[in-house]
This record gives sequence, structure tokens and C-alpha cells, in this order.
Amino acid sequence: MVFFSTIPIEFYALKTNLFILFLFISVLGRSQSFQFTNYSLKDGLPQSQVYSIHEDNNGYIWMGTRGGGVARFDGQEFETFTTKDSLAGNYINAITSGGNMVWVATNSGVSFYKNKKWSSVLKGKVVQDIELINGTLWLIAEGELFTTNKTLDKLYKYLSIKGSLKKLEKGFKNQVWVCSQTKVYHIMPDSVASYRLDKSIECIEYQHPNELWVATHGQGLYQLNGQEWIEFGHLMEIEDEIIYNVFKDGSVLWINTLTKGVFQFNTSDSSFVNFREVNGLSNNHTRVTQKDSWGNIWIGTGGGGVSKYSGQTFEKWSKTNGLRGNY
Repeated sequence: MVFFSTIPIEFYALKTNLFILFLFISVLGRSQSFQFTNYSLKDGLPQSQVYSIHEDNNGYIWMGTRGGGVARFDGQEFETFTTKDSLAGNYINAITSGGNMVWVATNSGVSFYKNKKWSSVLKGKVVQDIELINGTLWLIAEGELFTTNKTLDKLYKYLSIKGSLKKLEKGFKNQVWVCSQTKVYHIMPDSVASYRLDKSIECIEYQHPNELWVATHGQGLYQLNGQEWIEFGHLMEIEDEIIYNVFKDGSVLWINTLTKGVFQFNTSDSSFVNFREVNGLSNNHTRVTQKDSWGNIWIGTGGGGVSKYSGQTFEKWSKTNGLRGNY
């Protein structure tokens, strides 16, 4: 915060200082300039609602849409895959990859892409989530947790919870976390622990060494630390906001909300930055965030396509745009 003194000064000094003050406030007002590149239907994206984003080992960015199938972006062009290409369904819930294979969870089954060809299993079933962990595929289908091999030859039911499982997350040393409507489950090699939140859970995100972030459907953002629940949503005034996704990038959380854009929340000091349409974001309804190997942040929205955030930009002032001189 900047404070200005009110010490009496001569008129000529007041005139000069008012100019400096005006210039300084103008610089402050423009100092936070963020570099967003937005991709929409006109750029080749098949649908404007993007709910899942994933980068594979070859650097392709995969984007799952709500009705338009899955799009693969090579940095210049989009290539779209739908049921016409043997994809199980066009409503995409999750994407993961390993080696030269990509797996896609849809509302009508799960598909995998290998050697430029799609194969599908569990046709007609809703597959809510999928993740490759230590060579094993974990997936949630019809609310139940399964494990399988990379070609999904045979499913092994791992956990069946009344009330339906929703999301899964890799934990410490390949342990697994999953969540239902009101509980989270910690799956360890020889046991399963459960923790009740009694809130409408939307998603989970693990943070090493022993912390789990839990986002809710309009009831706050929580951290499970040991067996204690700590609410953090009030710090950003999103305790009543629907939080669709939380993505961890080191000590920073990217938090996707229904109406307030995306928040960049630093867990080390609780500072945050809020990105909205006024900052260049394509839509305030954001659904997912992912970071690529180049350091770019990709943000999928619920109607505005995808925004790529490349950090803050530099702005230059000189004699050509307002300063009295260049020295």
C-alpha cells in the first residue's frame, strides 16, 4: 500500500507533485498486466466448454469438451476426435497418459489412443475419472473404484462406496485419495482411512507431505491436515462459491470457480491473485487448470474456450506515449 503525505507546500511544488502523483497512480493502475492467449471455436476448438486438460509425453495439449469430443493441440492447430473416430463418447470427464498412450474418461465409457487408433471399453457407462499411477490405471466408473492394466483387458473392483465416488488423486509414494459426496478416502498399501467433511465435495488435490485440499459445491475450500479440517475459502471471499477444480503448482494453488474466474493462491503466505475477464481471461466461469512443460498455465472455461496464461507482461513508457523525456 502506498501512502501520500499532506505536508503544506508552495503552489509551484504542488503543481509539479500533482503531475507526478497523477503519473504514479496511472502506472499503478496499469502495472498488473497479464498475458493471456485465448482459444475458441474460431481457432479450431470443437466446443467452448472445456472441463479437462492434459499434456502428454510428446508435448501435445489434450482438451476434453462437453459434447465436442477431445481436441489435441500442437501449439498451432487443433485436431479433434469424436465418436466418429471411435471415441467412446463426446462428453469428456478426464484425460491421462503414459508412454505413447492416452486414456480418456467419458460419459459413455473409456477410450485409449495408441498407434493413431482409438479403442473403447465400458461402453455406455459413466467414467468419472481416470489416472495412471505407478503403471496401474485407476478409474472411477459408475461411482465405483477400479484398477486395471493399460489396455483395460480386465477390471478389478477396488472400492465400492454407497453414495458414489467422484474424483481420485495420486498421493505420497503412489498412494491414492478418492472422494465421495461427503467423504475422502486415503488408500494405503494395507488399509483405507476415511474422513468425513459433511459438505458437498466437488474435487480434491494432494499436497506433499501430508495435506489434502478439498473444494466444495458452494461451501468453502478446506485443507485436511492430519485429521483436522481448516477452511480457507473466506480468505478469498469464495466460501459460498462453487469451486470446480484445484490444481497444485508447488506452493501455489490454482482455484477454478463458477463466477469469479480463477485464483492463484500461495499456500506459504495466504496471498492471492484473482484473474477475471477484465484481466484478459476468456470467461469468469472456469472449470480446470493445468500447467505445461514450458511453464504456461492452461485454463478451461465453461463457455469461453481455453485461456493460456504466460505470466505478467512488461509495459514500456517513453516520450512517445506520455513521458516528457526518455532520460
